[in-house]
Amino acid sequence: MLRRMRDPGSAGELSILVAWLSTFRLGELVSEEDVPMQSAALVDRLRIESLIHGDGPVKRIPVVLKMIIRHQDAFTAESENGILQALQAMLDDGELRKALQVNEHEGVLYYNKEALEILLDWLFLAGMIKRATAKPGAATIDPAGLNRRLASLLNFRNLSDQSGYRLDGLKKALALPARAIEQQA
Repeated sequence: MLRRMRDPGSAGELSILVAWLSTFRLGELVSEEDVPMQSAALVDRLRIESLIHGDGPVKRIPVVLKMIIRHQDAFTAESENGILQALQAMLDDGELRKALQVNEHEGVLYYNKEALEILLDWLFLAGMIKRATAKPGAATIDPAGLNRRLASLLNFRNLSDQSGYRLDGLKKALALPARAIEQQA
C-alpha cells in the first residue's frame, strides 16, 4: 500500500486515507449504535462523492471509502474467527460488487483481485489505526496481536487466490474454516 502511495499517479490512495480519517467516526453525530454503518449512511446523505472528480481509479474512491467505513472493524477482532466472521459479513454487503468490480462470465461472478487486495489493505490499516488510537484502557496493538491479524489477512488472500477470484468460491472457502472451528467446539 505504501508503495502505491508513492506512485505519482496514485492520488486516489492518499485521498482514501484522508477521506476515511475525516469520516470514519461521523456516525457518532447521529448515534452511538453501529457507528460504522451510520458513518457510511452520512457519507451518502452528505453526497461526499460529489466532491471527488476524475476518471479511472479515482472514480471508485466513494464506493471503496464506504466499504472501508462500514467494515473498518474487521481486523480489530481479537480472534481469527472474529476476523473471518467480519470478512464474511463484508462479502455479503450489497456494495461489495461495485468496490470489487465484480463481473459475470457464463453465470459465474468474478471479482478484481487488485480491488480486493486494496480493500483488504485499507481495512487492515483502518483496524490498526483504530486500535492504536483507542481510548485509554481499551484494546491496543501488541506484537502478537498484530502478527495474528497479519496472518489472517494473508490467509484471506490465499483463500482468494485459491477461489480463482470467483465471489461464490471465496464465500465458500471462507465458510469452511468457520464450520471446522464450530465442529471442534
